[in-house]
Amino acid sequence: ERAGPWLHWIRTGFVGNDVSQGRTLADYQGPAPPSGTGPHQYIFLLYKSAMPAPQYGASIAVSDSGKRKQFNLRKFEHDLQLRLIAATSYTVIG
Repeated sequence: ERAGPWLHWIRTGFVGNDVSQGRTLADYQGPAPPSGTGPHQYIFLLYKSAMPAPQYGASIAVSDSGKRKQFNLRKFEHDLQLRLIAATSYTVIG
C-alpha cells in the first residue's frame, strides 16, 4: 500500500529565514523509508501565505501517522491561501 504523500513538517508564520518565529503545525519527522522499498522522493515546498498568521487546527505529532499519511496538500494550499515560491527535491533509497 502506498503511504504518500507523507507529511514531514509544517512551520508557519516566520519571516525570512528566521524559522524560530512562528508556529509548528506538524513536528519534523525525517525521512525513514523502510529497507528494501526502493527509491522514495522527498520534496521541500516553501509557500507565501495571503493570510497574516495561518492557522490549521492542532499541531500534528510525529507519532500521528493517520494525519501524515496521504496528506492532502492541495486542500491545505487552498485552505491557507498559499502561493508556492520555491521547491527542491531529493531521493532516498529504502
